[in-house]
Amino acid sequence: MNATRIRLGRGDHLRIRDGRGVLVAVGRGTAWLTQDGDRRDVVIEPGGSFRLDRDGVAMVSTDSAAEIAVSTARPDGLPFIETSRRAPRVPGCSL
Repeated sequence: MNATRIRLGRGDHLRIRDGRGVLVAVGRGTAWLTQDGDRRDVVIEPGGSFRLDRDGVAMVSTDSAAEIAVSTARPDGLPFIETSRRAPRVPGCSL
C-alpha cells in the first residue's frame, strides 16, 4: 500500500487528481472533501475516512490544523496530489 501523510494548516487545501479508490483519512482536525461532479460534501472527523469513488479532481480543505493520510492499493501508486495555501476554485467543485 502506498501512503502519504500531509499536515494542512488553516486555509490550506489538498487537491487529488484522478484518485478513484484513494482513501483519505483524518488523524487530527476535521476535513471537508468534495469531488468533481459530485453534489455531496463529505465531512471527515478525526479517526474517520472516505474512499474516493470517482476520478476527476477531489479537494480537501480544513478550517484549522489537520493531519491527513492519503493511501491507495493501486499498483500505479498515488495519483497526482498537490497542496497549496488558498488554492483556486476548481470547476465543478463546490468549495
